[in-house]
Amino acid sequence: MGLAAIGGGLVLAAATLSVGSAAAWYIWPALAVAGAFFGVAMALRILHSRVGDLLGSMAAYERREADLADEREELLHEALMASDHERQRLVGDLHDGVTPGGQCRRAPHRDPVSESVPRR
Repeated sequence: MGLAAIGGGLVLAAATLSVGSAAAWYIWPALAVAGAFFGVAMALRILHSRVGDLLGSMAAYERREADLADEREELLHEALMASDHERQRLVGDLHDGVTPGGQCRRAPHRDPVSESVPRR
């Protein structure tokens, strides 16, 4: 709390200037309140900047996690598609080019994942 000490130093400096005047008895409390206010204001300013930095880094972390979750979902979808394609190819090879569903091996490939699981 170095800034609070600076505020207190300002209060003492201002008070010593006004000691010789007749109105010095009511200036002391006003200067003490001003110094305390300055110290609290500077402490809040530092706290505000630290909290702002923390919130900014948390938002970046959440964005990165969302991007990684999307990438994981896409990779899983591609793996399922490759697995289904390989299964269809093997079934076609075993059954002379015709799958149990009546499709030829070279028929347009369907997407089993998007048919069964709705995408976001």
